[in-house]
Amino acid sequence: MIHALEMAVDFNGRRLNYPQPRAMVKMFSRPAAGQEVKASDVRPVPVLLKTVRYLLANVCCVKDLPWALVYQFVYDRLQAIRQDLCVQGVRNSMALQIYQAAARFYVYAHYRTCEHDLKDFDPYLNLKQLGETLSTVMSLYQELDSGNTIAESDRANLEAYIYDDQYEESDDDSDVDSRGDEGAETKIVQDTKASEKDASAKTESSGENDDGKTDSQTSEDGVAESDNAEENERVSPSRVKDTRCSSNSGSVISCSSSREEAAALYLLVNLGNEEAIMSVLSLPQNVKGTKLVGLALRMNMAWLTHNYYRVLKLSTLLPPLFQCAFHPHMTSIQRKSLGIINQSHSCKGQSYCLEELSEALLYDSADGLAEACAHYGLAVKDGGIVFTKGTISWDAPLMKASHSKRIEGHLASVPLPELLLPTLT
Repeated sequence: MIHALEMAVDFNGRRLNYPQPRAMVKMFSRPAAGQEVKASDVRPVPVLLKTVRYLLANVCCVKDLPWALVYQFVYDRLQAIRQDLCVQGVRNSMALQIYQAAARFYVYAHYRTCEHDLKDFDPYLNLKQLGETLSTVMSLYQELDSGNTIAESDRANLEAYIYDDQYEESDDDSDVDSRGDEGAETKIVQDTKASEKDASAKTESSGENDDGKTDSQTSEDGVAESDNAEENERVSPSRVKDTRCSSNSGSVISCSSSREEAAALYLLVNLGNEEAIMSVLSLPQNVKGTKLVGLALRMNMAWLTHNYYRVLKLSTLLPPLFQCAFHPHMTSIQRKSLGIINQSHSCKGQSYCLEELSEALLYDSADGLAEACAHYGLAVKDGGIVFTKGTISWDAPLMKASHSKRIEGHLASVPLPELLLPTLT
């Protein structure tokens, strides 16, 4: 039962044939019916925080073993961590950090492992765990708003448990929680005073619009005024040359708080889900009115109106982690877009530029779009696509998801521990 990642490593980084006790992490196991859980088998929350830090900052960065093996190990150990939290009924800010870190891992792992076989990676189970974790995060934030569960004394900083790049234990590990709470602001609980100050400053600077409406009224539905002119954009091969979708089409929007991150991820993972949209619209204005959540809301509205080109265009503004969250939807959106074009722009003897359409639909290259056309039964001739009405249907099978060069470039600019560990204020 000892995993390869729990074996000792020599000074040259080579795996040895004997276990390393300090690298052991409790594995997940379903309790038998009627079996009582012993208190000695359940780890306290500070230990769970350290374990999450070790898994995401150390184990996920291992280079000498295949990523599929690393993913299976971390996936199993995160399940055990969530089980320990559930058994204890912990619902405070420290648990919130753990759940949000787990959600980050599931999002990143779904993108990185998407090309693996089912024996190495089950996308359904990963998305199921991600959905459950994000739902727990959203419910914890609701409890935070009501002030029923998460107390001020429960605040903790995940960075307080980061000592160095190697996992180390000390004799006073039991005091880590108290040491971390001294003077350390939480990376999860949003500073309401700062939020109110920013909101008031924004209101004073903006004032009223020309039509007499305030900014809070115009952004009530989460849609920014500057994007209203583009609401009716559709994929059209005749004009993709002027409005091609690339990473240079706008600056990437940054994320300023963990609350904003949770809401945006919830919207992107559940893209087009009306219940998720209504849940986010019911959040406080200082959350749903942020740029990132507003962008995710606009993407959902475009999805619901079948404006798939606009969804793809807006996705280029997402930060790296959120592009990974959107990635599972890309294959479906690209297929639906080709289906719409095939129905509306089919003309006998006419073809459309493969290169321009590949940029509009966010394919890595014209060859990638040509491969998709061959998969869906569309003809490619002399560097162009020949659309024939009725060739592709909405029930056409999806191509298997693959890595995107654009997303790979964004991920390469962010260290993996920084991507996986929630360190926002």
